Amino acid sequence: MKHQGAIAGAVLVASCCMAPAAWAQASGGGNDAQPAQVDEVIVTALKQGASALNTSASVTVVSSQQLEAANVTSAQQLSGLVPGYFSMQGTAGTSASFRGLGSNASDPSIESSVGTFIDGIYLGHVRDYTTPLYDTQQIEFIAGTQSTLLGKNTSLGAVSITNRRPGHVFGYDVSANYTSAINGYRFQGAVDLPLGDSFAARLAMLANREDGFVENAFLGRPERQIRELSGRITVDGDLGGRGRLTFIYQHDKRDTRGQFLEVFTDPNGAIAGAAAAFGQTTFDTTPNDVTYSGSDRLNPADPPVPLPFDNQTGDRATLIATFDLGAGTTLTSQTAYVGWNSQRVTDLDFTSVHLIDLVDGEKNKVFSQELRLSSPQGEKFSYIAGLFYYRNDYTLNRGITSDLGLTLDSLLKVKTSSWAEFASARYDLTDQFTLLAGVRGTQEDKTPTYEISGVLGTPTPLTTLPTAKSNEVDGNVGVEFHPRSGTMLYATWARGSKSGGFQANPDSLAVAHYDGEVAYTTEVGAKFNFGGRGFLTLAVFDTKVDGFQTSRLAVIPPSVLPQNIITNADVRSTGAEASGGWNVTANFKLTGDVTYADSKFTNDVLNEVAPGVFQVEIYKGMVLPRAPLWAGQVGASYRAELGDNLQFRAQGTVRYASVADLQLRSEHPLSPKADAHTTVDAQFSIGSETAGWEVSLIGNNLTDDRYDTFTSESFLDGDAFYGTRSRPRTIALQLRLRH
Repeated sequence: MKHQGAIAGAVLVASCCMAPAAWAQASGGGNDAQPAQVDEVIVTALKQGASALNTSASVTVVSSQQLEAANVTSAQQLSGLVPGYFSMQGTAGTSASFRGLGSNASDPSIESSVGTFIDGIYLGHVRDYTTPLYDTQQIEFIAGTQSTLLGKNTSLGAVSITNRRPGHVFGYDVSANYTSAINGYRFQGAVDLPLGDSFAARLAMLANREDGFVENAFLGRPERQIRELSGRITVDGDLGGRGRLTFIYQHDKRDTRGQFLEVFTDPNGAIAGAAAAFGQTTFDTTPNDVTYSGSDRLNPADPPVPLPFDNQTGDRATLIATFDLGAGTTLTSQTAYVGWNSQRVTDLDFTSVHLIDLVDGEKNKVFSQELRLSSPQGEKFSYIAGLFYYRNDYTLNRGITSDLGLTLDSLLKVKTSSWAEFASARYDLTDQFTLLAGVRGTQEDKTPTYEISGVLGTPTPLTTLPTAKSNEVDGNVGVEFHPRSGTMLYATWARGSKSGGFQANPDSLAVAHYDGEVAYTTEVGAKFNFGGRGFLTLAVFDTKVDGFQTSRLAVIPPSVLPQNIITNADVRSTGAEASGGWNVTANFKLTGDVTYADSKFTNDVLNEVAPGVFQVEIYKGMVLPRAPLWAGQVGASYRAELGDNLQFRAQGTVRYASVADLQLRSEHPLSPKADAHTTVDAQFSIGSETAGWEVSLIGNNLTDDRYDTFTSESFLDGDAFYGTRSRPRTIALQLRLRH
C-alpha cells in the first residue's frame, strides 16, 4: 500500500488537475467533433450568487451526482470528499477541519470553527453533523477565514449544503439502494407539486437502514445498526413579482443500536486483563472490525443496563423572504429554528461486562434571524449589509455508570445570545481592478449553569457562573485583477473570530471557561477559464490562529482518570492548492485537485501534573492532529448514447491522503495514526432519460484500503487506544425513476 500511495501522490502532483466538483458538463450527449462546453457553477453560500471562477476564495462545489457516486447519506461521511477537508466522528459527534485546522474537541458542548450551513441555517454543534443528506442540490466547501459574510464561528472555513427547490411542473425522483458489507437498504424520493400559478411544493423523504461492518463477537451481531427516517417539505413561490417566499421544514429521526468502536492497541494488557478477570476468555486487541462490547452485570442479581445506543430526533425550519426594493436592490429576511434531542450510551471498557459506560443526553434549541440588504451585483459599486441575531439554549447531561463504583453525574446548561452587524462591498477601480472590503462586529453573551456529583467529579451544587461577554470585530480586504477575459488574479486578507466556551464537566469551576480564538488568513490565487472547455485555479495560503481551542485528555490530580480539557494554543497552516478540469470531448472530462498544508503548533503548552511540577503537553513545531500534509484526487467521467433511447455513463475518482496524527504526538507518541491511503470510487449507469429510469452499480473504496479514522485513549489504561476505521469495500445497486 505504501507504493500505491506514493504512486497516487506523484500522479496528483504531476497532473495538478483539478476540482472535480466545480465543473459540471452540459446536459445532452453531444458530438465528439463539437466543442465541449460546461455549465456555470454558482456559489450561493457567500450570499453574492457569483460564479465559482469569479469568486476570490477557495471554494469547491460538490454536485448531487458526485454525492451519489460516493454513496454519501450523512454529513458525517463528507470527510475526504474534497482534498483539504477532514472530519472525524468520535463518541459524541463529528468535528471538521480545513487545511489541517479546525476544532478537534471531543467535548460535545464545543462549537465548531468550521461552520455548517443547511439552506442558509447556521448549525454550530458537533451533533449537527448527524443530519441526513438527501435530495441535495450541491455542497460548497469554503476554505479559509469567512467570518465577514458567513459570521459566527467560520474562522477556519464553512460547509454549505443546499437542498433542491420545487419545480413548477409535476415531477418525481425516487431511488432505491442496496449496499453490500453493511447490509444497507436506502429509499429516497421527492415529488414536485404545483400550487397554482406562483407557488410550488417539493416533498422529499429518506428511509435508511444499515447493519454496520463491525462484528460484536460477544453478542453475535453486526454494529452499529442504523435506522433512519427523515422528511422535508419545501414551499417556494413569487409574491406578486416583487418578492419571493421560501419555507422549508425537516424532521429527522435516527436510532442506532450497538457501536462501531473497537480496541486498537493494549500494550500493557490492561483491557484484556480486565476482561479475563471478569470471566471473558476471548478478547482481541487489534484493529480487525471485531468488538466484544456488552453490559453483563458483575452481580447477576442487579437489574440490566442498556447496551450501547445512539438516538436523535430533530426539527429544522426556515422562512426566507426576498423583496425587490427597486433598481435591483433586494431585502432578504431569513428566520430559522433548529431543535434536536440526543440520547446515547457508549461502552468505554469494551468488555462483555458493565465496567464503564458513558451516558449522554443533549438538548439543543436555536433561533436565528438575519436581515440582509443587497445592491445589484455586477455594478461598479456593489454592497451587502445586514444584521444577524442568534440565540442558543444548550443542555448536556453527562454521566458515567459502572459496576466498579465509578460514578459521575454532571449537568451543563449554556444560554448564548449574540448580535452581529456586517457589511461587505466591491468597487471597480477600472475594468481590470476591483477592491474588496468587509467588516463584521459581533457581541455575544454566554451564561453557563453547572451541577456535578459522583466520585469522578468535584461535587458542585447548582451554580450559575457569571456571563462571559465577548465583543469582536472581524473583517477582510482584497483586490482582484482581471488582465483579460477568463482570467482572475486575487489577493485577500481576513480576520475571523470564534467565541470561547465552557468545559462539559470541569474538575474545577475555576477552570471551566476557555478563551476564544482568532484566525488570520492571507491568500493569493489565480483562476483561469479556458473558453468554457476547462479551468484551473491556484492558491497559496497562510493561516495563523491565536488561542486555537485544543482538546486533550489529561490526568489532573487528584483525579486518577483522564478527563477532557480544552486549552488555548497558537497554530499555523501554510500551503498551496491547485484545482481544475478539462472537457476532452463533449462526453469525456477529466478533473482533479491537490492540497498541500503544513499545519503545526507554534508555542509550547504546559500542564501542571502535580503542585509545582509541569509537563510539556504540546510543543512548538508539533504537527496538528487530523492534518495530512498532502491530499488530492483525480477523476474522470464519460457519457455515451447506446441507442435512440438508451444512455450509458461512468465516473470514477481516485483519492489520496498522506499520513495524519489522530492524537497529540507529544502525549501519545505510539498512538495509532491515519495511515496514508488511496481509495477508488466508481459508478456505472445505464438508463433512458426519455423513459425516466436508470440502473447504477456503485463501488466505494474499491482498493479496500483500511485506515484509522478516530482514536482515543482508554479509561482503563492511557497507553491503550480504541477507535474507528474507514468503511471496507462496498458495492451498491441503485434503481432510479424520474419524471
